Amino acid sequence: MEERTKKNNVRRGLLILGNAVLVAAILLLCFRYVRMHQAEYREAAEESFAANVSSMRSVANSVLDESQLACKDWAVYINSADMTMDEALDYLDASNANEQIMAHILDYDSYRGFSSVTDEKGNNEVDYSSFSDAVQSVSDTADISITSAYTNPITHHQSIGFTEDIMLKDEDGGTRHYLLIRVVPADYLLKKWDFPSQYKGGELSLVAENGDFIIKSASMKSANVWEFVRIYNEIGYKEAGQIRDDFYSGKTEILDVKDSTGNDCCMACIPYSEDNHDMYYVAIIPASALAESKIDLALVFIVEIGMLLILLLNSMYILYMNKQLRRSNELAQEASNAKTDFLSSMSHDIRTPMNAIIGMTAIAKEHVDEPERVEDSLSKIELSGRHLLTLINDVLDISSIESGKLTLNPSAFSLTDAVNANIDMIRLQAEEKEQDLEVDLSGIECDRLYADELRLNQIFINLLSNAVKYTDNGGSVSVEVESHPAEGTDGSAEVIYTVSDTGVGMSEEFMKTMFDPFTRMKDLRLDKTQGTGLGLAITKQMVDLMDGTIECSSRLGEGTTFTVNLTLPEAELTDEEEISQDAEEAAAKLAGMKILVAEDNDLNWEIIHEMLSMHEMATERAENGAEALEMIEKNAAGTYDAVFMDVHMPVMDGREATIAIRALSDEGKNDIPIIAMTADAFAQDVQACLDAGMNDHIAKPVDMKKVIAALGKIAK
Repeated sequence: MEERTKKNNVRRGLLILGNAVLVAAILLLCFRYVRMHQAEYREAAEESFAANVSSMRSVANSVLDESQLACKDWAVYINSADMTMDEALDYLDASNANEQIMAHILDYDSYRGFSSVTDEKGNNEVDYSSFSDAVQSVSDTADISITSAYTNPITHHQSIGFTEDIMLKDEDGGTRHYLLIRVVPADYLLKKWDFPSQYKGGELSLVAENGDFIIKSASMKSANVWEFVRIYNEIGYKEAGQIRDDFYSGKTEILDVKDSTGNDCCMACIPYSEDNHDMYYVAIIPASALAESKIDLALVFIVEIGMLLILLLNSMYILYMNKQLRRSNELAQEASNAKTDFLSSMSHDIRTPMNAIIGMTAIAKEHVDEPERVEDSLSKIELSGRHLLTLINDVLDISSIESGKLTLNPSAFSLTDAVNANIDMIRLQAEEKEQDLEVDLSGIECDRLYADELRLNQIFINLLSNAVKYTDNGGSVSVEVESHPAEGTDGSAEVIYTVSDTGVGMSEEFMKTMFDPFTRMKDLRLDKTQGTGLGLAITKQMVDLMDGTIECSSRLGEGTTFTVNLTLPEAELTDEEEISQDAEEAAAKLAGMKILVAEDNDLNWEIIHEMLSMHEMATERAENGAEALEMIEKNAAGTYDAVFMDVHMPVMDGREATIAIRALSDEGKNDIPIIAMTADAFAQDVQACLDAGMNDHIAKPVDMKKVIAALGKIAK
């Protein structure tokens, strides 16, 4: 033991040392990596800025296009309205909601005209003759017609003009061409060209092809951008010209330059658009504003602390995982023991009805000439078979619930009929044990409800069968069902189902785990009582699935009371349901029907054939889905009244066959009623059949009452 402890200490020490070496190596690599890749980080930041300039072009173009479009709208309206000069100015003044923007109309010959607004002296005459060159359009493409920046004669602010041709009426009744200018302050546009916050200090300018500024940002001090580069970076004309050519051709994306204050900057240039190279956007940003990787000792210290924390957490995690593994091993052992006990119990419980089925079959074969003996044997075989099916369904249900695949399939039903059916199923067992079975349904006010009747029946029958099963001979079992309109709801009913017995009862300790799967109370009196230990677990989870509650009170030797409380929607009885309720009337309508049965199993075919023949119905068999499809195609419409379709078949399964039948062009064939008859009995299986185009679903083993009800819905 001491030797093992020493070895563990050595391993722990080596682990800690290895982690420490790893931390040191990582820190060293961090230093080397930062030094090696500083230039790469800077290059990546510059490339990101260049890419952002491309995005800014879209923003800037949108702003310029907006003003150009507004100017064009003015021109279209003026031309269409056949206005005079005064009428045009009045319209421009009334239609312009932005006080910073105004309109000027100039005579092409004299470059004199009028403004839509007046200056501080009340004058609206404008004279552009002294700077007529400035207002000549530097870009006159299909998209935009814009001037260089000039001094607005009215406000004396640097402004940009967006131009359009217009026609105005003269005094003599003729028409004449004029130049319409939408005058926008340069500052107004630049404020809308702000770079994102991560590029603080970035500025955008618009230049003509020769480099002259059209719209100039604040830091640009020259009239020409390439003169700016040449002057403040002390280079010659030839070198400045080469820089310009490289920028315009796209060879250079980012240029390192100095601004007018001598600070390092980065400059990027991009055409106005892919189709317009008359103008270029030039962006400039201080180099310090770009993200740059630097060796930060504080950051390195934080990384080191982080590594040490990782080392500590690793150690704690290893200790925690060791503890969890030990606990998992214990739980696995407990689960293994529980499964062993469950399999042992299930082996006994399954063999008991199987023994009865095999034994009674042998007895019936030996007494074929004694009808009463054969009928008694068949009755016991049926009872044992139903019990065996209950055991199988319990196991499948709990598996489906625990995997999260169980869903509800609600429909309208009668609460009274459902409870009476449950009582009828259990009454024989109560009579065999000479038990007093009391039933009180007088409290049912709301009978027609909307819920999953199958799952609701499972809740009721599990509680009722447990009450009979765990009550001694001569005891009593009582069932009380109430239903009344639920308070605070519209069209819902509160259902209270109470089952009481005078049976063996339960201990307080067992009641803590009674809803856990595979649990049964240890009691010598219960050793011969069959069960999977799943009934209460399934009941509880069904109740939870329906958003209900289940309560229990019990004392050892004094009996048990279970109370289930559910809130369910009320439902109206449909004509179809009224018809299907009368089984005899429905069965009488089925005589003479011809049914196509798609079934690959010979024994299953024989069973359904005999069951339908007993009700005077004719049958034909298809051994797979493809054969069923072929028989419907080759026979005349109306040959078959319905199809019973198995799901799992060779060649073509039932769902594929149904889809193919529904796709037939003959309306007399593609709408034939198709009823699934399959061992796939879960709600999701039912829905899959309905989604494939089937009309109804019957689960195997086949219940003839359900067959009659299903056919009764389609009988003519």
